[in-house]
Amino acid sequence: MTVEEAVEAFRNLGAALIETIRPLADAAGPYVAQLAEAARRHRQRCLCLCGRSHPADTGVCDGEMVTTRHYDSPGVGPVDVPLCAPCATAQFFAEAT
Repeated sequence: MTVEEAVEAFRNLGAALIETIRPLADAAGPYVAQLAEAARRHRQRCLCLCGRSHPADTGVCDGEMVTTRHYDSPGVGPVDVPLCAPCATAQFFAEAT
């Protein structure tokens, strides 16, 4: 088998797979959209204590959790606090200065 024949065989295989899978993907589309919407609604929110964690930048929170930060809370113990990007950045700069 030549390289060109192998490439053509893979193209044919890919086309056959797409033809087979497309009806399944089309049928799953509405369910995937519902799942994405449910995940968006249940996404965690930022729980930063802005006034304490970055008092110089208190109005920056956008509420959309993108990361967590580990804290050893004296009252609760070790916790991972959800943070939005602006709060995480403001905390970084507040601690760096």
